Amino acid sequence: MGLLEDRLIELDFFSHPGLFISWPNSIKESVLTEGKVGKIAINSSGVPYLVYFLAKKTGADFLSFGIVEKVKKEKFISFAGMGIKEFRSQADYILDSRKIIWELLENERIKDQISNEELRFLKELFPHHDYIGYIPPSAEYPGVNILHKKDIYLSQRRNILRLDKELSKELVRRTIKHYGLAVSSCLNALRG
Repeated sequence: MGLLEDRLIELDFFSHPGLFISWPNSIKESVLTEGKVGKIAINSSGVPYLVYFLAKKTGADFLSFGIVEKVKKEKFISFAGMGIKEFRSQADYILDSRKIIWELLENERIKDQISNEELRFLKELFPHHDYIGYIPPSAEYPGVNILHKKDIYLSQRRNILRLDKELSKELVRRTIKHYGLAVSSCLNALRG
């Protein structure tokens, strides 16, 4: 059993290509769920974005030396289908675009003109949090917003999970362990 399971947060890599996180709404990490069980589903092409944005906040120094050395040699992220520079550019562009909307929601004069209901909802719930990442939607699953203020918050629709730093690291560690270089090579995008 791992740290996530100790807190009743389940990771599933096997139901379909992708990553699934589920948790009962009764745990303290559950901020909001659409039912008795909260769920976040990410297509495999979105998993490198999750790892990248979480690792930008938590760092990657907790990963084993062997993983870090293998990653340094990689120039392509197979799950994202692109090279490291292209991935970093796209991830940062997506983040910057959404951050602008997030910050505009603080302006009383224009916030009612912003049509992104999901971000409007999150801004009302978490007005003083930083917007630190976005996993683009896939054909199967909606996008995932990532917020931070002391802890990290993953939000997909009305399912919001709070992860402290150790749980965030564990999520990164387990995801990299499962997917290997297909995902972990995105860590190269953190290096300049």
